[in-house]
Amino acid sequence: MIQTRLLSKVNFQKKLLSKYKLKDVYGKAIKDKRGGKNNIHSWDIGLKGDITEEQVALLDSLLKQRRNKKWAEIIGIQWMDGMPLTLDMIATFFDSPKLAEMLDDLVSKGYLSFEYPKKLVGNKRVSDKTLEKGYNITTGKLSFEFTKILSPYETTPTLVATDVRKLAVPVSNGIRPLTVKEGLRLFGFPDNYELSFLKENEAFDLLGNTVCVPVIKAVSSKLLKTYKENRG
Repeated sequence: MIQTRLLSKVNFQKKLLSKYKLKDVYGKAIKDKRGGKNNIHSWDIGLKGDITEEQVALLDSLLKQRRNKKWAEIIGIQWMDGMPLTLDMIATFFDSPKLAEMLDDLVSKGYLSFEYPKKLVGNKRVSDKTLEKGYNITTGKLSFEFTKILSPYETTPTLVATDVRKLAVPVSNGIRPLTVKEGLRLFGFPDNYELSFLKENEAFDLLGNTVCVPVIKAVSSKLLKTYKENRG
């Protein structure tokens, strides 16, 4: 299992750095269901298989359109953050004679899924098989080996339990996972503070739910100073 995860990380790094220089990925997030200049998608690096530039453009267009509220009314569902769109719907904003072929290829590679729209039943999303299937972005942000590459020149983002173990640190000519010791330092703990008695995943869960020690110290000092100045 450990060997499999190691190989996955090596493959991810190889794919990433075959498309980008190391300095160009500083501060970048890795997720498919969001966009923006600071985000890298799995299709940008061919993580699930090489695709054409036209397919990349198609995925970028679908990424934006799948959140457009007009499609919910047309489909006949309550608006959701990301809805599957049919071939005919996609053809209205992406014109290509090879559209169906490209979409099917992206499904076979795992970049897209071909699925039923979902309806809300209570707080759950349930597939509505009475409606026509459509194409949707497959992978969420926690599905990749790394969710964000830290930048040595920027403030570290908030560390949360869900993905703190998937933060990458740029080193030399590559990237590697953040260590528990580095996480402790980012939170302001002294170097003699240890979590070595815990399993790594347990330590990261604690880190993701802790607070930044210097911040708490500064706030506490300010409160104490104000209290002393105003008592009596």
